[in-house]
Amino acid sequence: MIRSVALDETAESLRDAVHRRLAPEFAPPSSAPVDPMPAWAALAELGALSICLREEAGGLGTGVAAAALVLEPVGRLGIAVPCLDGLCGAAALAEAFPAHDALLSALSDAAGGGAPVPLAWTEPCRGWERVPETTIAEPMPGGEYRLSGRKVAVRWADRSDAIVVSAACMGATGLFLVPTDAPGVRRAPCATADGQSAADLDFDGVVLASSARLDEGAGQSALEFALDALAALSLAEAVGAMTSCLELTLEHLRNRTQFGAQLSSFQALQHRLVEAYADCETAWSMTLDALDALRADVDEITRAMRVSAAKAHVGPRARHVAQEALQLHGATGMTLDYPLGRRVARLTLIDLGYGDSDWHLDRLLRLGEDLT
Repeated sequence: MIRSVALDETAESLRDAVHRRLAPEFAPPSSAPVDPMPAWAALAELGALSICLREEAGGLGTGVAAAALVLEPVGRLGIAVPCLDGLCGAAALAEAFPAHDALLSALSDAAGGGAPVPLAWTEPCRGWERVPETTIAEPMPGGEYRLSGRKVAVRWADRSDAIVVSAACMGATGLFLVPTDAPGVRRAPCATADGQSAADLDFDGVVLASSARLDEGAGQSALEFALDALAALSLAEAVGAMTSCLELTLEHLRNRTQFGAQLSSFQALQHRLVEAYADCETAWSMTLDALDALRADVDEITRAMRVSAAKAHVGPRARHVAQEALQLHGATGMTLDYPLGRRVARLTLIDLGYGDSDWHLDRLLRLGEDLT
C-alpha cells in the first residue's frame, strides 16, 4: 500500500476506503480486458470521484491533486477506470475557469458515474507537443467557431458525451467543450495495451456556439496546468501499480521452491527485491513533490520543473520494477490468466503518457537554462 508519509488521517481514511470498496469485487484476477464501468459506478457511489472537483461542481474543493488518493488504490488493484484521463484533466481546467457552467455540469455528471469528460490534445505526428497546430478553430460571424482537425488516441473518448478540445485560434490556444454528437464529429474507437479504451477524433467543420469556448485568452497556460496535473497524478497510479508488482513477486517467490528452498530465501533475488522496494519508495517521494507543485501559490516554471523532475525519475523506475517482476515470475508472469501483465502494460504506458522521460528531461533542461 502507498506509504503514509505526508498523508493526514482523513487522507489515509479515504484512500483505504477506496481500496476496501474496490478490492473484493472489482480487482481483476487476470490480465484479460474487463468492463470498466461497474468499478466507475462504485467509485461514484462512494463519492470518491468528486474529490478533485470544485464545490460548484459538487466536489470537495480540495484541488485536483487530491485525486491521487483514488488513483493509488486503482493502480494497486489494476483496475481500468476513466478517473485519470476521463475526469482529472477537465477538473484541472475547471480550476482555471470556474464560471463555465457547461463544464461544471459535465464534470458533476461524470463524478456521479456518468460519461467521462476527456481532454483531447494530442495531434498526429506531433508527439507530446502541447501547443495545438493542426486542429484549428476559426471565428465566425455571430461569435460562433468552426472547428477542424484531428486528435489521436484520446483516452475514453469513445465513451464520452463531451470532450475538451485544444485548438489554434487566432494565434493563441483555445479550449472548447465539444459535444460528441455534434455534426462533423467522428470517432474511431481503438483499444489500448493497458485494457483501457480510446478513440481518434476527426472534426470536419464542427460549428460551436461562443459559449463552448472555455478560456478567456489564457488557454495555453490552463492547458499546461492540466497536463502537468495529469502527469503528476499518473505517477500516483504508477506507485500503486509498482507496489502491486512487488507484492505479487514476493508472494510468488515465497510459494516456489528450487533446490529444496524457497526462492525468496536466495540472496541474489532478495537484493533485486530490495532494489525494487527502494524504487517504490523514491517514486512515492517524487510523486508527492509533483503533487505539491500543483498548488495555486506555486509559479508556472517551478511547477513545470518539479513535475518534469518527478516524471523523468518515476517513469523509468516504474518500468524497471515491472520488468524485474516479469523476470522473477518467469513464464507465469507472461500469461493472460495472471494479473501481473495488466500492471506491466499500465506502467509502460504511464511512462510514455504526457511525455516520456526524455521529453521531461529536455523540458527540465530548457526551463533551467531560462532561469540562469
